Amino acid sequence: MLQFTPNPRRNRAISRPAAFDQTASTGTLSRLRLIAQRYAALPRAFATAREASAAVEFGLIALVSLELLTEAMQAGLYFYTSAGLEHATSKAARQILTGNASNQGLTAAQFRSNMICPALAAVNLSCGNMVSNIQTVSEDVYPNGFYQFVNNTQTTLIRPALDNSKTSYCIGAPGSYVFAQVLYAMPVFSPIWRVYATSFNGAPSFILQSTAAFRNEPFQTGSPSC
Repeated sequence: MLQFTPNPRRNRAISRPAAFDQTASTGTLSRLRLIAQRYAALPRAFATAREASAAVEFGLIALVSLELLTEAMQAGLYFYTSAGLEHATSKAARQILTGNASNQGLTAAQFRSNMICPALAAVNLSCGNMVSNIQTVSEDVYPNGFYQFVNNTQTTLIRPALDNSKTSYCIGAPGSYVFAQVLYAMPVFSPIWRVYATSFNGAPSFILQSTAAFRNEPFQTGSPSC
């Protein structure tokens, strides 16, 4: 009768792979968990990246919006100052036309402070930024008469010196033709407008000009300024 005797070496050989398989399975599960964790972290990383991208986009949009707001404010100041300057020039010209300035015997400085500055102050414009130039004009043809106040191509007015000590003040007599220029240095805070700005009293400014051409009424002769 045959007997089966277990072989211990064979048993050990059989048991080793089982232990090895268990260890391999544990390592594979650990790697799978690590991969799963990494993939699970991707949405959070993506969300963080989206937040950073949104912050950058907001910064760019904010800069553009701020620039547009600055340009809108500068344009609004331009139209407001232009309207105020036109109003002040019109009122000052009427004082000359009717003979009021002549009858009071005003000097150039007095005319600016008494006739022009109050009209500017009424619309919150600084009198220190204003320059006036008033001259009589003869009835004549080109290149004299009113033509002397335009450039050679007759496309723009010639701007006088931005210094009241270097401008004219000649309001004429009854029946005289008069050309009045009033300039105002508007403050500039826009980066784009600074390209076209002119320095006035050490500050970047945009020079606005208002003019009036008229003939004096036959008022009672006062004190001619020239």
